[in-house]
This record gives sequence, structure tokens and C-alpha cells, in this order.
Amino acid sequence: MKNAFLLILCLSLVGCAQRFEDDNAGDDDVVTPNPDPDDDQDPNPDPDPVGCDSDDDCVPVDGCSDAVCLSGSCSTEPACGEDQSCDEDLDACVDDVPTPPGSGSIVCAEVPGFVDVTISGGILGHLNADPAPSPTTSWKLVYGSSPGDWQVPYASGSTKNWKPWTTDGASYTLRLPNSVTSFNIALTNGTDASSEYWLDLNEYVVSGSTCAHVTDGGSVTRTATVVPNGSITCAESGSYVNVTIGAGILNHLKNSDGSDADGTISPTTSWKLMYGSDPGSWAIPYASGSTKDWEYWEADTVSYLVRVTSDVTMFNFALTDGANKYWFDLDEFNVSGSSCAHASGVGGIQRTATTPPPATMTGSIECRMTTVNGVAKREVSIVPLSGHDLREGLAESPSFLPSPSAIQVGYGDWALPYPAGSSKPQLSWINGTATYVLYLDPSVDDFNLFVVDNDDPSDGWSGGDFFLLDKWTVVNVGSAGCSKVGGGISTN
Repeated sequence: MKNAFLLILCLSLVGCAQRFEDDNAGDDDVVTPNPDPDDDQDPNPDPDPVGCDSDDDCVPVDGCSDAVCLSGSCSTEPACGEDQSCDEDLDACVDDVPTPPGSGSIVCAEVPGFVDVTISGGILGHLNADPAPSPTTSWKLVYGSSPGDWQVPYASGSTKNWKPWTTDGASYTLRLPNSVTSFNIALTNGTDASSEYWLDLNEYVVSGSTCAHVTDGGSVTRTATVVPNGSITCAESGSYVNVTIGAGILNHLKNSDGSDADGTISPTTSWKLMYGSDPGSWAIPYASGSTKDWEYWEADTVSYLVRVTSDVTMFNFALTDGANKYWFDLDEFNVSGSSCAHASGVGGIQRTATTPPPATMTGSIECRMTTVNGVAKREVSIVPLSGHDLREGLAESPSFLPSPSAIQVGYGDWALPYPAGSSKPQLSWINGTATYVLYLDPSVDDFNLFVVDNDDPSDGWSGGDFFLLDKWTVVNVGSAGCSKVGGGISTN
């Protein structure tokens, strides 16, 4: 009985304790509910955005980004500057290394009046073109410049230098005026305005004392060279003024429109140096039959002597190929001599006309019409006065020629002394007091006589001297029609 009572009591106490525990669940203990096996669970839930109040609350994800707080959430921005990139190995921003120039080469070499620009190391791989063109031998390498123009292909009639295309491995040299301060080179088919392929100068190494290139610059920059002034010297000589023009003419020329022609023309030995004057004529080339003096072009390194008549009060010189004329830019010449001067901006050399002293006559030149073996001829006799040597009447001889060998006649092409094999009339030299008789074809007009001497000192005409006709009396016998006109004898 007693045992049964105790059993009932214990069971009652256990149930109370269990109830007490259930009633107080959650007050002190954490209860983990059993998951419903039917509910789907996300094995990789997205993290919640990290909240922030300022950039200081955010942490960068790597060394190439900045952490920033945007609208209460952390984000990242690139940390590398414009000229930087991210080095993943260093986990940091590093400065970009400039791309070195390619294998192309541009070399500037100064020459008198010009700069020679040589391009080598390939061209087709260094053009601002993709794809590169496929040029033929009719294509050209040309240039654009300042001062000057950038027109490609060149305008019609342009005298700017260019080179024909040959191969990509060849070197090309273009000659530019020494006034150029900026330029680039282009490849063109020469006819189509859209076919201009300029060099990518970033792919060339530019060298030379006056040339340079800055990365991404569209042209080679250059320090223009200073060109020394030319020289013009006047020396009075009887009925003429001998005008000596020093070397370096090509540096000091103008086009017909007044623009600068320095370094843009390349004359040949068929070109002529002529003058225009007042009184007289400014026509260049001279009118047919003119007896005005002129000189063939030889080279830019030599001087020239042109004889201008003493009545001239203003004059200037021009270089001509017979179709085009290039006048001297007189502001770039030093003019000297007792009778000559030049004021800046004036288009001619001003001169005080002189009255030559009376010439001491040397003799007479007598013309008459005759026949030789049944053929009409003009007989020209050279007759020195008694007591005079005909060498007294020569144009450029302050003293007698040392060793004269012949008397020839200048006319037509005026090539004197005669070239080998010439059939023009000439007489062997006897002495200075002898009479000489030449027979000319009646068609010969505008002529002068010339004494050949290969030992002639250097002067205006090498190899001998012309007759100074002011010291000779021209006499006509019958209807020979000879008369002095300027520096020659005319038969019209």
C-alpha cells in the first residue's frame, strides 16, 4: 500500500516538472524547430548588401580599385589614371610605358637653300591607313608644309619636289625650301584627291639638327635656317654698267604672282639670266632680235656678270626657262656700287644714269654686200686705226689679251669660243694691227666680233673678249645695212 502511494506521487511530480518546463520554454532556452523536409532551401544565398554611411565604411576588393559608398551601399570604381593600367601580378596601378617609334627613319640634312628629307625603313607599314594601299610606279611621294600648302596631289603647275614610287624598301629624298617650319610626307596616286596617305610619324625616328617630332604630333617641326643675303655690285664701264651677281641666286627669287619661290625651282643650263629696265623693256624673255645682254645659267655656286646700258635708271634680273620667269627678291640682296642702290619694297635697283666719256676710237668695222664663188655674202672688215691695236677696242680687257688665237663671230646660239667642229666663220690671229675680213651669210643678224684667248683672265665671258662697239665706227658700203644697236651689230 505504502509503495503504491509513493509510485503515484513520483509520477505526479515528474508530470509537474515537465509541465513547468514546457510553460517556460523560450524564457531562457533557445528552441530550434524541426525543419519541414518539404521546404526547398537555397544552398548559396546572396549576401545582403553591406550598409554604409561614408566611403570609410567600405573596403576595396583589390589594389586597382577604390571602394565608395553610393546610396547607402558599398561599390567599387577603377583607381588607375589615364596613363596607367592595372598590373595583376603586383595588384597595383602602374604607369604605362610609351610605345617606342617603329623602324622607320626620317633624316633632315641642311643644304644651301634647302633641307633634304630622306625617308627609309619602309613606308607601307607606317601609313595612317588600314589597309595600306598597293601603289604602282605611277604613284608619288609628295609633301605638305607650312609655310607653303598641304594640298595633295599638288596643284597643277606646282614646282614642289616629289619622287616616283619604286619599292617599299627603297629610300626616298625630297628637297624642301629652307623656309619650311612644319611638314609631313604623303603617298598619292597623283590624280585622285582622296588618295592621300600620310606617314604615321609616331612610327618614325626623326633626326637631323633642325627637325624633331613630338608623339601624336601631325607633322615634323623644323627650325627654319637663316639664308644669307645675295650680292649685286655695279661697276661703271664706259657706255655700260657691269653688274656682278654673287652666288646663291636660288635663295632669293619670287614667282610671277609675288609669292616666295626660294628653293622651289631647279634650273638647267638651258635657262637664262636676263634683265628688265627703264628706260628699255621689262619683257622676259627678250623680244626676238633684242641685243640686250644675258647669261646662260651654270650653277647656284657661281657668280654672273651682265652688262646693262649706261642710260638705265632702274632694273632688275629674272631667271627664265623661256616660258616662266622668276624675278629677284631685291630685299634679299646687298646692292653696292657708286651708281646703284636699292630701297626696301622697291621692285628695281635704282641707278644714276651716267654719260660716258667720249670713247677713244680704235678703228672701223666695214660692211658690204658681195659674192663669193657665186654665193651672196656680207663682207665684214675689221680695220684698226693707224697706231692702234684692235685689242684696245675689246670690252673686258683692262690690258691686252695675252695670247689671242682667233677672231670669231657671235650670233645665233652665241656659243663662244666655238665648240669643236663648228662651221661658223673665223680667222686665225695675225697681230693687233692687221686688217681682218670675214664673210657672213646675209641671214646673220645681231652679231658681234670676238677675240679668242684661252688664257683670258676670269671675267664676264671666259675664253676671250667681245668688241666694245662704242670704240668702233660701223661703216656701210652700199646697202649692207649694218648699224650698232645696243651691244651688237644689226643688219635689219
